[in-house]
Amino acid sequence: MHRCLSCKGRMPNAAAQTYQGDFCSEFCFSTYPGNAKRLQSMSPAHYQPAPPRHDVDRILERNCDILKAFRDWRTASPTMADIGSLQWLSDKGFDFDFYTRVHQRGDGRTEVWCYEVGFSLERDGSVEPL
Repeated sequence: MHRCLSCKGRMPNAAAQTYQGDFCSEFCFSTYPGNAKRLQSMSPAHYQPAPPRHDVDRILERNCDILKAFRDWRTASPTMADIGSLQWLSDKGFDFDFYTRVHQRGDGRTEVWCYEVGFSLERDGSVEPL
């Protein structure tokens, strides 16, 4: 009889073919010590470890500061046609993967918030600060 290396439970015969033959489930395979590096080497594009919490907080605070500057920039010069708003945010280092909430409005606008400041994506592709 074959036993799982992680949970020491009995392994069904069908499980012996999956998870490299030593684990009864995907959970046991992924939680077994040392398999994180193996998972990274198997498919580096699919397995991305989560950044530490303090890194996420730092990114969110930077995004919030950039959005405050964006709000000030748009109120000071609302007709800047030579620089697009999304390009301006990107140039300042805004990380579009990190935000605190997204709200879909009934009129087709999408609001992206980072703490108390945010921006609105209009249907025509324009961006307005909130």
